[in-house]
Amino acid sequence: MGRRAAPRALDFRLLVAPHIHETRQVPTTLVVLETAQTFASFTYDLSVEEQVEEGVLRYRVLGLKAPRMSLPRPGPARFEREYENLRGTVTIHVEGLDGTVTSCAVAVAPGRIRVVNPPTSPRLTLTTDTTSWGNL
Repeated sequence: MGRRAAPRALDFRLLVAPHIHETRQVPTTLVVLETAQTFASFTYDLSVEEQVEEGVLRYRVLGLKAPRMSLPRPGPARFEREYENLRGTVTIHVEGLDGTVTSCAVAVAPGRIRVVNPPTSPRLTLTTDTTSWGNL
């Protein structure tokens, strides 16, 4: 009898949540993409090629960058962005290092984000609530 392939592990976590810009105090949509893997010594920056189009966000993961701060601290590699003008249904595509693209969609309304289509692969989890995210 042949061996069954092990299920593919989670690669990334994605947070899309309403946010208030810290200095300008304007409403934004916060998007955080981070690795599921935690690094023991540093929290690396996730190097991402970003494309923003009407109703579509595309993120292509390029690799890791050295952390901005030199203080050792365990944690995932992370990419973070705030958008001021996201409205309506937004489709998000995340392309991993192996070229696999996982897509999902959210409905963005003032002060509220709702999942329209969950991620197309178990390699990505999507969260719309900062309280369940844990490390902001």
